[in-house]
Amino acid sequence: LLRLAQKFGSEVFDLRIADYVDINVDHDGWERVTFAHLLGMAAGIGYKSHTREPLRFQPNEDNPTFFNWMVKLSAKEKLSNAFDVGENYPWGPGDVARYDTMHTFILSAAMDAYLKTKQGPDADIWQMVQDEVLAPIGAFHVPIMRTVESDGGRGLPIMGYGLYLRIDDVAKVARLLHDGGRYDGRQLLHPGKLAEALYQTDLRGLPTGGDGQDHEYQLSFWMKPFNDHQGCKTWLPKMVGYGGNIVMILPNRVTAFRFADNHQNSARDLALAAHEIRPLCPQ
Repeated sequence: LLRLAQKFGSEVFDLRIADYVDINVDHDGWERVTFAHLLGMAAGIGYKSHTREPLRFQPNEDNPTFFNWMVKLSAKEKLSNAFDVGENYPWGPGDVARYDTMHTFILSAAMDAYLKTKQGPDADIWQMVQDEVLAPIGAFHVPIMRTVESDGGRGLPIMGYGLYLRIDDVAKVARLLHDGGRYDGRQLLHPGKLAEALYQTDLRGLPTGGDGQDHEYQLSFWMKPFNDHQGCKTWLPKMVGYGGNIVMILPNRVTAFRFADNHQNSARDLALAAHEIRPLCPQ
């Protein structure tokens, strides 16, 4: 989405999902949901707790509803199932965050459809990312899981999981984020929206509650509060993947990451180690 914003304008964040994906449900919850709402896990629609308090982001998706969606092969099946299981929450979009990987896939479909309106029916959202973002920074082959189509087509990238990065790729992508989306004199990602995502502006995300209860969630980044109890208080952006994979884009320009399978998402030790290397707060 950051690349689309750089190519076509930041207004893409405010595009309505319903204008780019066919939605056939018995409620009107999708009428106001935007690309940004899905990126921030704040659609106001889902299959999890309908109770606002206690606040629970509920990132753990070890449940039959999600597994049933995972085994759907085609884009059409996945979209249909994702829309069928979602109900209106008592709040609207942008108000409360509820984690839902299916919504990331819906966003993938919407972004792909939008790109096709700009560049024709052969355009592909992930091929754009590969050609216009990853290849320029030297990450030439970054596989991603796609839907399986009966006609042999390449399918839609799932995006909610199934991105296979090497350590070298992580370093290159992290440097791009540290550099405001700019590489070798070229602006690859929208600098303003990237700054919003990394808490480099006054805008803030939504509280998560529950697991990671002191965190906030903003445009696909977990925001972790940090306090060394010696005067340094700041927010630390991190990306979290299934199993306990963590990549932190820290304000001291250090990248801290861990690949793991123990389902532990705590990153304080990583933050403290980075703080020892270089203070997280300006001196």
